[in-house]
Amino acid sequence: MPAYNEGEGLLLALEEVRDHVLSHVPTAEVIVVDDGSPDGTRDRLEAAQAENPARVIQPPANGGQGAAQRAGLDAA
Repeated sequence: MPAYNEGEGLLLALEEVRDHVLSHVPTAEVIVVDDGSPDGTRDRLEAAQAENPARVIQPPANGGQGAAQRAGLDAA
């Protein structure tokens, strides 16, 4: 899941994934690619790990949505 300045909206999306996907497929993994968000997206994700576990990766530079999607696929 690519993320750039998603802030609170991303946490809501992760709750939906947890409730509707992970509850049925417990072996699934959520990967969030923080594409250099300056709004604290990564900090919010890390603070919410207990309720909404996700692997958070951060490429070295903001590469845009396509690059973030490729980074997530590579990580998977």
